[in-house]
Amino acid sequence: MNKKYRLDGRIWINCGEYPSIGQGKIELLIKIREHGSLRQAALEMKMSYRQAWFHVSNINHSLSTPAVILSRGGKDGGKAVITPSGEKLIDTFLTIQADFEHFLNEQSLKPGLLEI
Repeated sequence: MNKKYRLDGRIWINCGEYPSIGQGKIELLIKIREHGSLRQAALEMKMSYRQAWFHVSNINHSLSTPAVILSRGGKDGGKAVITPSGEKLIDTFLTIQADFEHFLNEQSLKPGLLEI
């Protein structure tokens, strides 16, 4: 029996001592951009505010300039703004991810490559 194999993988950006930046953290940044709120982004991603804040803190510390500026809540609630550095991180990650997926698909289609 000849099975079909397909290559798979994920992109991670390693930033020194801070945890890697991958699809989940980029998705969090995108949700923050959509909602202008860390709390709303966390709710939509089904994670705690504390966990989302921790991820944003790690992203901000891993870059030379912050990706997200957070302002504390008050009567109007807190705000979260994606900075130009954050926008560049999102765009760069999505471009690399699309190129990587194209590579994986292209390699998976090569005849005989994965005939094991």
